[in-house]
Amino acid sequence: MQTSLTTQIKATRDYSLDWISGLLILHIIIGHIAGWVEMDYPVNNILFFFMPWFFFKGGMFHRHKEWKVELNKSFKRLIIPFIVFSIIGQAIWTIRLLCLHETDIVKYIGFPGTFILYGAFHGNAPLWFLFSLFIVRIAFNSFETKIKWFNIAIMSIALACLFNYMGLSRPYYLLNIVTGLFYYSIGYGLRQIQYNDRFFLICLCLTLLIAVTHPIYVDMRSNQFSSGCYPIWFIYCTAAIVSIDYI
Repeated sequence: MQTSLTTQIKATRDYSLDWISGLLILHIIIGHIAGWVEMDYPVNNILFFFMPWFFFKGGMFHRHKEWKVELNKSFKRLIIPFIVFSIIGQAIWTIRLLCLHETDIVKYIGFPGTFILYGAFHGNAPLWFLFSLFIVRIAFNSFETKIKWFNIAIMSIALACLFNYMGLSRPYYLLNIVTGLFYYSIGYGLRQIQYNDRFFLICLCLTLLIAVTHPIYVDMRSNQFSSGCYPIWFIYCTAAIVSIDYI
């Protein structure tokens, strides 16, 4: 029975999403390396929908659960790894400070403040994604029985644009949770229609048009953009995500 069930799961799993995950994770690694060594990495301007894609994918597989069940499941999958690898990262960070003969005690004990401002720790900053996705999952699971996914997306993008207009830069998690909730909601709402041929063609045309005429890059963690019109980022990323999922 167990073998039959395993075979059935393998037969129904969409491995194309695993390929996209792998591609974007490699892109993240290379992009961070390129940034540290100040190397030009032009692919970054093409795949800058990479973080929104992971929130979108989460929405695609969302199934409403009783809030305690969702809280327990999300805590085990996201917060426990966040805690474990944050401790490991902070330990390595402390060793690094010692090796550099750092004498500022605040740099050793200031990690609670770092979390309050950035939603992660210096020793393993990329873990912000786990904490923010945890909040997004809990929030959407609570809202979607009372508010339609489309309205959640509209409210999220309105808040994101307001924060951007206000120049709000801290705390990071307040900013990326709002944008994450938008992409999670859109992923939930478009999980089926994204594979429609006509919808794909519209999204592909939008992706190419914006990429050529109005490229914009937004650091999702801090909600800061380098150039262009901020709201267009949401249109581009949504269209690009649908395009790559369809392909």
